This record gives sequence, structure tokens and C-alpha cells, in this order.
Amino acid sequence: MRIKRPKKFLLIFMIPLVYLMCAILNITVFKGNEYSHMAATQRTNQTEISRGIITDRNMIPLTGTDIRYTDSSLARHVIGYTDSYGDGISGIEKDFDDELSSNGKGPYSSLKDANGNEIPNFKTDDFKTNQKYVKLTLDYHIQNIVENVLDKNSTTGAAVVLDTGNFDILAVASRPNFDQNDVAQYINSGGTALVNRAVTPYKADELCATAPLLFTKTEITPLQAAQLACTVAAKGIRKESNIVGGIALENGYIIKSMRNGNQKRILPKTVTKEIKSEISGEIWAIGYFPYENPQYAMSVLSENDASANKIYNEIKKRILALNIQ
Repeated sequence: MRIKRPKKFLLIFMIPLVYLMCAILNITVFKGNEYSHMAATQRTNQTEISRGIITDRNMIPLTGTDIRYTDSSLARHVIGYTDSYGDGISGIEKDFDDELSSNGKGPYSSLKDANGNEIPNFKTDDFKTNQKYVKLTLDYHIQNIVENVLDKNSTTGAAVVLDTGNFDILAVASRPNFDQNDVAQYINSGGTALVNRAVTPYKADELCATAPLLFTKTEITPLQAAQLACTVAAKGIRKESNIVGGIALENGYIIKSMRNGNQKRILPKTVTKEIKSEISGEIWAIGYFPYENPQYAMSVLSENDASANKIYNEIKKRILALNIQ
């Protein structure tokens, strides 16, 4: 019996259709995972995650990614430095080395051409989500003012600026400065450039003679002097000074706070009323400003001929001008 022509055409059409359906079934069901992995491998790459960034309180970077330290780097005695392997050796770099250290390689997605080369402008930065940020309480602009004034006056000494509201450290600088990319020269020469004078005790005779109710110790650090000035501005309440706000995301959101919020009264209100808002001399200068509704407390120490009083007033003037802008 002869097969009619329409049925013959239908049979010819059905054979490749069945074959195609079997092929699709094989790809989607039996080899689906294998092909999905191949596709992901084609568009996903690995890249080295840079060491975490140290920022100021407004997420302005204080360290770089490709070039970590430059000639204009600020707060070097606070930031510290890393060795040739990128491990933290001093300062924040050392104290938060685990948080800042690279986690190795991180993924990012891209499209590739037939030869396996990445297509420009078709790459995402997914790996950036693995970047760590250590957010300090320092204010980049105030820190820059303090360091510029110290350098202008060729100062050997230190200066500290605190927020009178929460005692946060807004700026801290020590001079002489050092090159974070060539620390060996200072170690080999035996110089004191690596010493952070802001936390080094100095004789307080000049301060004790001027304000005996406030300065009862024979030695004090510039940081402690600024904290005392801040305490007077806060009417005798002393709070813990923080320099690290916490571990943050790229948008500044703190995911792990490092703050210490302890506070206590260490001076009666009657005593604070008897202490001047500013105590100035050649070696030391401390105080708070503005006089009404104070926002900042500051101490300046000068070991050389640069007048502490002159440096204090210049920094004060520039900070107040910064607030007006």
C-alpha cells in the first residue's frame, strides 16, 4: 500500500523535530549543570582585592589603592605604614591589619569575545564589595590645616584638635614628619621622626604655673592637654577620645563600631569657671573655641623656636574660617 504524499512529508518533518527535542532535553536536564558552570566560567573572572582603605570621618581616603602613600599623605603617625609584603607594621595599618588585609582574589563579571578576551565596558565591579574601610574620626580638612601650619612654622612638636561634643580626635599631627615609603632611613639613622609626639609626655611646668587647678601632673602629652581643655569646655565632664569610628562599607555605613562612650565628671563646675578658655605660652598653648558654644579644643606643643601661641592662633583662625565657607 502506498503512503500518501502528505503523510510522507509529515514523517520527514517529524524525524528532525524529535531529534531537536531530544537534544534540548539533553542540554536542559542531563547536562544543564555542566553548561551553566561553563557559562559562568566564561563571564566570571578573578582579580586581586586591594588592601582596605583608611578614611576620614567623611569617607575621604587617607590611603590609596594602587599607590598607598604619596608625598601629600596626611596623619602619617596615626596611619602608620606597611612592609614590602603589604602587612601593617605600625599605627592603624598594624592595629587593623586583619580588617585591611587583602582577602586574596574576588570575583567580577564580564563579557568575552570568541577569543576569550574581555569586552570593554561590559565589566562589573562586584569584587569591590569585598573591600574593607577603616573609618577614622579625623577630619581631612582640619587635619590638612594643622599639618600645613606646623610645616609653615618649621615646628618640632605636635598639635591635637578635638570635638568638644564627643571628644573625637579631629586632627593629630607630629613633627618632624616621615616618608611612609622609605621608613628604613629613619630607623637606620636613629632619628626621632617616627616618634609620635602627640602621645609623648612633656614637662608641663608652663601649664602648671598658669593653671594649677587644671594641670596637677609634672608631665603631660599633647593629647592629654587637649582632653583637659575639652573637659573644661564640657563643664568638667570627661569622655573617652576616639580616633577610629569603625569598620565601614563604601557608602560610609558602620558595620562594626569601635567607639568607647565612657564618660565621668573629673572637675567640679565651679573649678571650670575659674579656668581661662585659652592658656598660651612659647612651649604650650591649649584652649577651646569659639568661646560661646565651643566646638573645638586644641593643644599645641613646640620644642623649638616656633611659638606655640602663634601656631595655636593660626590654626584656630583657619578652622573657624573653614566653618564659615
